[in-house]
Amino acid sequence: MPRIILLLVLLLSACNLPQPPAATPTLDSAAVATIAAATLSAIRAQTPAATPTQPPAAAPSPTPGPTASITPSSTANATPNPPAAPLGLSYTFACAYGGGATLTLTWQDTASNEDGYRIYRDGILLGQIAANTSKYNDSLPGYSGVFVYRVEAFNLTGGAPAQVTVTLNCQ
Repeated sequence: MPRIILLLVLLLSACNLPQPPAATPTLDSAAVATIAAATLSAIRAQTPAATPTQPPAAAPSPTPGPTASITPSSTANATPNPPAAPLGLSYTFACAYGGGATLTLTWQDTASNEDGYRIYRDGILLGQIAANTSKYNDSLPGYSGVFVYRVEAFNLTGGAPAQVTVTLNCQ
């Protein structure tokens, strides 16, 4: 394997490849890995394995071919900023005849980079809703109680919560 790598380095350094044009294509790491694997496979196929009684095969003469330039991208591994927390979290509720209540949470969506919102009641995840949403409805089976709701804007970086305590008293 070290001979193959050395051979590849020697071949590439002896090629006198032309300079790439001003606007060069960019390749991501998957494309680079694919090109490297294909190059090594081609070298292995063209170079017979050396044995103690046989000298190593001579390197094939290089032929000019297409070139590719790899330009690192500054945004390839960029980590997004955490989203902004929802503002003005508030609620309204309506008591249902025969028991229970429907509670509606509303907030101002101030995030521009959220993947969605997670809704919690008393620390338990109730659901996850789409980005750019500012309303959530919850059905409560009981007549009264104190509940703590948390609405969290989230993305890959983490979350930014807003919290409201709800006192519900249906009679």
